[in-house]
Amino acid sequence: MILALVAQLYLDAGRMSGVLEALARSGIPLAAILVPAGFFFSSAGKGRTAPNAFVWLLYAGAAVLGIGVVALGLGLLSAAT
Repeated sequence: MILALVAQLYLDAGRMSGVLEALARSGIPLAAILVPAGFFFSSAGKGRTAPNAFVWLLYAGAAVLGIGVVALGLGLLSAAT
């Protein structure tokens, strides 16, 4: 969540707009929700010794985080030029 808050500061300072801003502004906080949800829901259940099908939330969160951070980086690089 701290990364999401810091990213918001960079987004405001970089004065980004368009698709890259939307991906970064919503993707990074969404990943902060998906990853813990994946850990929680994949281990929920009585007597569970292996993760269930909700483990896909972890992979989705990692992918969304990667897309958001790359969008933030590309947006900041394009705003600097």
